Amino acid sequence: RDQTVLAALAAGAAFLILFAAIEARSREAAMMPLSLYRSRNFAATNALTLLVYFALGGALYYLPFGLIRLGGYSATQAGASLLPFALIMGFGASLAGALSDRFGPRLSLTAGPIIAASGLTLLALVDFRGSYWTGVFPAICVLAIGMTITVPPLTSTVMSSVGEARAGIASGINNAVARVAGLFAVAALGAVLFASFSQYLAAPPAHANDALNAVLAGQAGLDQDAIAAFDRALRTVTLIAALCAALGGVVGWLWIRPIGSEATR
Repeated sequence: RDQTVLAALAAGAAFLILFAAIEARSREAAMMPLSLYRSRNFAATNALTLLVYFALGGALYYLPFGLIRLGGYSATQAGASLLPFALIMGFGASLAGALSDRFGPRLSLTAGPIIAASGLTLLALVDFRGSYWTGVFPAICVLAIGMTITVPPLTSTVMSSVGEARAGIASGINNAVARVAGLFAVAALGAVLFASFSQYLAAPPAHANDALNAVLAGQAGLDQDAIAAFDRALRTVTLIAALCAALGGVVGWLWIRPIGSEATR
């Protein structure tokens, strides 16, 4: 139930605060030296990572449910529909890195998340029952282009922001932030999905949990009202993910500075 999810999120946030307090007292022996956050670029890139990977992790976790339950895809087809994302990121990473080297990380870390947000917005507007090639495919490609532009400069900026001696620690922290962001996204957006589904469902709220479980499990003979409510709830979740990605672009524009400049310190 969403109350359980919210309680777990609150507990997780409390443990993160406790961890930060312990790290502050540990100083030189800390696993995550808080002094690293004195670097403007380090703090900004981690905030951007949190927002963008929250958006990506949450949207891509729930997207297959939409493809399967609303679009009638098989599990194999739903997985294959995301292949363009991996291909674009794999083949475009070197070009994205070269563009970042030429124009600086600020432009890439602004444009990339905003393009990714545009892709997520397209996904929120897609009719999963329509053609894959005119609906899901272009949205996935736009999302992939945005992430491809974002990831290489994100990695290089976070490592260069703290100096060579601490580059490994910086990379490890940034990877941890990305993983935590994805975990929080699944939990938090799951609560949003349930709350939205309950709101859109015509049946009494007491039946919402069973109805949503039935939709996610793909039970046959589902009420069309439950299917429609799930469709609208999934769009709400995806739009929230798009907003988070766009906020990442705002962080990139406002706080990222050229690598090596005094403003990053």
